[in-house]
Amino acid sequence: MGHLNERVRFVNSGEGGMTLIEVLVAMFVFAIISTLVLSSLVQLVGITRASQNQHVAANIAAEEIDLVRDAGDLFGVNDVTRPVTLNDTTFTVTRETEWVSATGADVSCGTGRETLSYKRVNVTVTWPGGAPVRADTVLDSPDRLNDSTKGTVLVSVIDSLGEGAPGISVSLTPTADGAPIAATQTDAFGCAFFLQVTKGTYTVALSKPNYVGVFEKTPSRTGVVVEAGGTQSFQFQYDLGGRLDVTLTPVPVAPLPRGSSITIPSGLQATLASTYGPRYVTPQRVTTAQAIEVHPRVPYRMFAGVYSDEAAAACASVDPMSWPTAVVEGRQLAAGASPEVSVAPNGRASLQVPMGLIRVDSTVNNLRVRRAEGRSGDPQCSSHQEFVFSSRVEANTYIALPFGAWEATRVGSDTPVPISASSFGARVRGTNVVTLDPRLPSTP
Repeated sequence: MGHLNERVRFVNSGEGGMTLIEVLVAMFVFAIISTLVLSSLVQLVGITRASQNQHVAANIAAEEIDLVRDAGDLFGVNDVTRPVTLNDTTFTVTRETEWVSATGADVSCGTGRETLSYKRVNVTVTWPGGAPVRADTVLDSPDRLNDSTKGTVLVSVIDSLGEGAPGISVSLTPTADGAPIAATQTDAFGCAFFLQVTKGTYTVALSKPNYVGVFEKTPSRTGVVVEAGGTQSFQFQYDLGGRLDVTLTPVPVAPLPRGSSITIPSGLQATLASTYGPRYVTPQRVTTAQAIEVHPRVPYRMFAGVYSDEAAAACASVDPMSWPTAVVEGRQLAAGASPEVSVAPNGRASLQVPMGLIRVDSTVNNLRVRRAEGRSGDPQCSSHQEFVFSSRVEANTYIALPFGAWEATRVGSDTPVPISASSFGARVRGTNVVTLDPRLPSTP
């Protein structure tokens, strides 16, 4: 009996320990509390890190502002983007600048007529996962930018991609009144500035070895009038040029007799056409390539003859693309074609330029070949183009001419000079009028 009482007393004392369920519940509660504590710690570290990056970014922006304020030359403060790595975080610093006029308007080089007053600088610092930090300032030049008795000239130079062209020499030369002023170079964004320019008339010109403009090798602007207190702005397109090897190629209807040669009229010009407009060049020979420096990345077509003269009289017949599809003398002719070609900077390409061909049937002195009225339906030429051969022209001489209708006579008279058509598609009317047609038969 006493032994049984001892066992009952042991059970009732509560010293038997925790059950398995109680242990699991306790561990679960501990895990929840630990997770909450750990999450709070992680959030705290993240907030601290973000706050630290925010302060670092603010300091970087302030340093950038101090840097531009210490710059001695406002024209040297330009747009820039650069990385800065601190505490294993890479920050991106973006500086944007803009000239501002006295009226508060933005002034870009090459545009506008307002004088420069100061430069506005905006700095933005960004980093992964953070809100951008911005800082702004304005910069005044320690020297006076403008003079009420003088003017300003702003020049913008872009390349063939439309981006600013740096390192281009820009000169401003007085031609009437005015005063000499030192040449300068375009900055990283293709801008050049001439300040405190004496009142007068000037010429703006660009130069850089191997660079070419759209219409000329050395782009310029003449007659630039600088007024007291005024601003003149100009934009040019200028880039490293390419080479176009051009060959005038008359296509005879049959092989020429042995020993025959082809001549071109003295002073013959050819049109180098692009979306920017026509440019005129003077070929020196036929069947042999002639190098022409051209602006890069511009699609060019070329054809013999001048599309319009100084009186703005159009001569559409010289352009093969002006000739439409038609049935001529029972033959179906396709529309005229003129291939395009472009050249990369410092690159090279070739271009064949087709021409018409005539043969002078008899020896003649003082030959004149002039424009004639074309057939109905053909493109016409309203300009009075003519070529004169002052020396003796022997019989069976072959002459390459631009497309269209031509009449052969003697200088000083209307005496006809017999000629024959020697290129494909040419048609003779009477004895001395020929139409040089660039079209070929259409294929089924």
